[in-house]
Amino acid sequence: MAGNQSNGGILYKIAHFSTAYLNVPPNRHRLYNAVGLTAGIVAGRWGMNILTGSTLGGKKIDKEDVPAGLRPLHGILAYDHFSDDPKHRWMKIIDMMIPGILGGIGAGIGSDIFFKKDFLLPVEAKMTASARHFTLADAERRALYHQGRIWNGFSRLASTFGSASGFGLIPSWLNYSSTLGTKFTLDAERSAVMPWLGKTLRAKLINNHSLEPFRPTKLIGSMIEHLAGSARGLKTPQSFTDTAEGMLKTWFRDVTPQQIDIFKRNTLALRDHVVAEAKASHHTLGQTEAAVRKHLQHCFKDGQLEKRLIEAGIDPREAAIGDAGVVTTFARWIGDLTGRNTTDRIKAAQQLMIKGVELRHPELVTKTFTPADLTQSSTAAKLVAGAFLGTGAATVAAISTARDTGVSDLAPAAGATDVIPASFGQRIAQQQPAGKHVIHAKRERNFVDGHLLDAAEGITGMLNAAIGMHRVHCAAGLWLGSWFGDEVMKAMTGFTFAGTRVHKHELWKPLQAIYKILPFNPHSDLPKDKWMQIVRWGVPGIVGTASVIQGSKLFFRERYDRNKNAKYLDEMDDKAAMAQSEPWSYSSAISGLFGYPSGLPLLPLANYSTNLGSRFSIASNRKVALPIVGKWWSNNETLFPFGPPGMVDMLIKEAVNNRSVDPELLETYAIGVLKPWSDEVTPRQVEAFVGKVHEVRDRFFKEGGVPEEMKKQLESELKAHLKGAGLEETLEQVGLDPAAAHLGNNGLSGAIAGVLGAKKNVDKIQADYVQGYRERHARRRQQTDADFNLSA
Repeated sequence: MAGNQSNGGILYKIAHFSTAYLNVPPNRHRLYNAVGLTAGIVAGRWGMNILTGSTLGGKKIDKEDVPAGLRPLHGILAYDHFSDDPKHRWMKIIDMMIPGILGGIGAGIGSDIFFKKDFLLPVEAKMTASARHFTLADAERRALYHQGRIWNGFSRLASTFGSASGFGLIPSWLNYSSTLGTKFTLDAERSAVMPWLGKTLRAKLINNHSLEPFRPTKLIGSMIEHLAGSARGLKTPQSFTDTAEGMLKTWFRDVTPQQIDIFKRNTLALRDHVVAEAKASHHTLGQTEAAVRKHLQHCFKDGQLEKRLIEAGIDPREAAIGDAGVVTTFARWIGDLTGRNTTDRIKAAQQLMIKGVELRHPELVTKTFTPADLTQSSTAAKLVAGAFLGTGAATVAAISTARDTGVSDLAPAAGATDVIPASFGQRIAQQQPAGKHVIHAKRERNFVDGHLLDAAEGITGMLNAAIGMHRVHCAAGLWLGSWFGDEVMKAMTGFTFAGTRVHKHELWKPLQAIYKILPFNPHSDLPKDKWMQIVRWGVPGIVGTASVIQGSKLFFRERYDRNKNAKYLDEMDDKAAMAQSEPWSYSSAISGLFGYPSGLPLLPLANYSTNLGSRFSIASNRKVALPIVGKWWSNNETLFPFGPPGMVDMLIKEAVNNRSVDPELLETYAIGVLKPWSDEVTPRQVEAFVGKVHEVRDRFFKEGGVPEEMKKQLESELKAHLKGAGLEETLEQVGLDPAAAHLGNNGLSGAIAGVLGAKKNVDKIQADYVQGYRERHARRRQQTDADFNLSA
């Protein structure tokens, strides 16, 4: 596949990297994972709705609407969604967590279904195999299998967290891109390449010695294709040389140049023998290629592979099976720590392989050898694995500590003091640091119902509790687009993505008319063929990229339509956010194409998780809730994953449904509404905003909460004051100028979007809003003056 780059200049190397490591053939895996995730979330949400008797938003579900057989379960876990009581808050955590857990399980099942036939079933079938039938290739697959089970668990965990988590910004076991990519790579018998690391670091960190993204068993297949594709001229393609060397160095740490040279010469002799016979029989080129492929596949299958190694002076018993550097080190640490005994299981596969090799090749029994130390890791690999583990643990710790006291900077105007009155609600500390106001998530509560409860709320608030259909839309678009582009290029060139020849009758019938209109040899070292290979790889990627963008737009279609009529502050803020999300749509499409071998899924800003999450969250006018990171990345002033319009909705729901006289979260929600729009908002303005809510609410509130029959009317009145024109008037009343509101205030993610092209559109939306608001404000003042004069 990804062959030699040494003969190309910098332009070729960039083009090669941009196309060789695309996710084109295996894109369907991501779709399986996304569908499994969504199915699990939907099933979990549906089940919890029945058990609690209401939706996650607190809307009651009638027992008669539940299937007859499940009605006895209706409401058995009922709780108050808006209560400040810790018992109800714990129930809400369970209500949110179950769908997330089932979503992660579903994602893992979807991933395993993808690999069941080609990898999992063959490995599992040989779990009880005798040594006589257990080969080097079997040992390699079993070593990868045991590592893959560990990474499968982490990919399940990471998949359950949505864009609100911001975990994609932190390379760790919580990063969806890196964990899912690693799991795929192991089960697909592939390898990371990361050519940007350089030859030495690639060898030390990921045990990669080839520019092709495959483990040794797959490199053998690639090597055979390079030789079959070069049968015409009997030249030695550079791609074969690189692949053979990479395969041997991956398995055998101490292989010598002489052994590599013997192996290559012996392999070429096998090819040349078949080619000579084919010429004598006057075979066509296609027949010769097929004969070479068939013969070499026989010569490198199971025990024959071991024979080829022995002929080159390499002892198969010394193979370092499944060694993927950092990936293996991390899997062994976690697997051993959690009781899966990953290291022992891999060693057992090694011992079985050694015994099998000796049974098949008794001449080796008397020869001494040194089995590969499967616990051996380079210092660099250990450091990276440790950092990967540590950042994930630090992230969880940050959630726990920051949920205890989330700090929001409510700075008074320059030179002014703004002491918080005692009437400012229970959530604001009276002894606050100078210029800061600490939002308490617990007051006089114990550790479990205080600190621990708040940490659990922080974690569950970042789950993919909503249906993950945006991920499905994008994954489906990526797969369909790249699949169609690949089918077209397969027809036009006559070769698959991996360089295997395709016959005309094997193609989709409508595409047979364009068969081989762009002929080339993917195994050639000629510049024209190498550049044509770039085109062959690149076109499916381009089509896939366009399809991801369309899939995302289709998901947000209703929101796009609604934003066309945006007029007031909250509506224009949504419109600005949507415009700001556009560049992230393109970057998520591009990053989604690059597979794990490129190394991009491991990098903080380049990975698919960050880009797709930013597109979804900004387009939805949401924010990253992760403490510290949320403030830096999306200018989040609270620990809730919503922008101002979403915080208004939460505030209204809380005011309507909370049974307390002074609901604990009102000030928190108010800060989340006001602070993103105005950096200079003061505590008194927050108090006044909350006071407006109380002013309306107190007219409906009775002992024990707002009566059920009055909730709709209260909700309607609150919306009249906190949405649209009413919101603007309320802001004026608390001393804030809506015209000065900062639309699309999304921190670094917004700044990056601006650099990528969104600034002009966002600036226009801001200017349009200011003009429209000032016109409305002027009309209101004229009307007020007219009413005053009339009354006078």
